[in-house]
Amino acid sequence: MEEFIMPITFTGGPECWTTFYDGKSRSFAKQTSAAYGQKGGEWPGLDRIAIDGPPDLPDNHSRAAFALASRSGPGVLVSHCVGPLEPVIAARQLASLDQLGNGRMAIRIFPGGEPGPSANWEWLDHQKSIARADEYLVLLKRLWLNEKPFDHEGPYYSIRNGFCGVKPRQSPLIPLHMGGRSGLAVKLASKHADIFTLPPGTISETRSMMMRVREAAANFGRADKIGFSFPVMVVLGETRDEAWRRAERNPALPDRGRPEAMRLIGTPEEIARALLDYHALGIKEFVVHGLHAAKSLALFTHRLVPMVRRSAARARAGDHAGAIDAGVPAGPAGIAGWRGLRQKAWRT
Repeated sequence: MEEFIMPITFTGGPECWTTFYDGKSRSFAKQTSAAYGQKGGEWPGLDRIAIDGPPDLPDNHSRAAFALASRSGPGVLVSHCVGPLEPVIAARQLASLDQLGNGRMAIRIFPGGEPGPSANWEWLDHQKSIARADEYLVLLKRLWLNEKPFDHEGPYYSIRNGFCGVKPRQSPLIPLHMGGRSGLAVKLASKHADIFTLPPGTISETRSMMMRVREAAANFGRADKIGFSFPVMVVLGETRDEAWRRAERNPALPDRGRPEAMRLIGTPEEIARALLDYHALGIKEFVVHGLHAAKSLALFTHRLVPMVRRSAARARAGDHAGAIDAGVPAGPAGIAGWRGLRQKAWRT
């Protein structure tokens, strides 16, 4: 295994938005902190929440603006689909959101999808979608970086005097998250992404996928510039039996859709050990699903996250012998428990 080399970011899955925002007039920070049982708009445990929606609707940007208007809230990982917006409009909107949130935003890029009945953009097959997304992302970056207007004529976009007067707060660019399994998708992400969103898999499968992405990124001189995130669905309990009973009662958690994520079932200590195993591969971010229940959220916030962060911090400081926090047992409930747990984990 590689050493723990970076801080860990926890991003709440898209269902967190529905959980913590009930549509009332109270501010987002107050609403979310009430859900956490905290004061002052604090979001203990989560650094960001994912904002996702139908690819042919611009609602994601509106939701992101609402969340980022609260200076004390978490950041956002906003899904953005190539196709509905022209590059100049998209560049201006996204840069404005980044300024509004004081640099607390990242973007999850989807090369394309099947537009809904109200969409006014063209559906393309996979190969053409990837080609269009490549041109789109090149233009997005030029618009954020260029200080003067420019012209562009390409296979999918034509721009005259293109310019984005509002630049991102983050320098030099807003972080881009991308994923995919196909060769074309991996190549696109390795060229443009700051973070590659891995598919769910075992330690061995995940290590192989990371090597594949790094090899592709090396062709663009970016092998050491791309990070990784990993999706997990946690089913937490005070004891292992309690966690498994909850998993059996709710086989399709969460209720709102079935995200593609590695399902981890157990106590906070067991799941902390599992996450540290993945972090040791070089994964810097976990997108966490399954936090819509109050008890799961409390166990995640007050027990799981502190254990993971303390252990990772010790490893970064060079205390590898004591890297695993004392709260994460190395006996049957820890290593052995996780080894058995991993074999039973599955993808939703």
